[in-house]
Amino acid sequence: MNDADFPAPYQDSMDTLENPDTRPKMTLFEIPANFQAIKAADLELAYEWRMYSRVVFELFFSHGYLITDFIFMPGKDPRGFYLLSHGEATMGV
Repeated sequence: MNDADFPAPYQDSMDTLENPDTRPKMTLFEIPANFQAIKAADLELAYEWRMYSRVVFELFFSHGYLITDFIFMPGKDPRGFYLLSHGEATMGV
């Protein structure tokens, strides 16, 4: 969280994608549900989120992942997630 209580991108190591044996079939990528509020309050942080999202999506796409769903959890502290799936993986729905 930054000084205005907005989430900052989490710089994670994505080493597991390089090895097909450790590559997850599905993964969630969380984005701020309040992105428009972030954009209105802190353009620099909004830009950081856009660039971070681009890097994450390009990395996963280059390893054969597709966006297969978007999950939104409403409430007091809403959350939003992209579901990325590799190969024939599904949630079984």
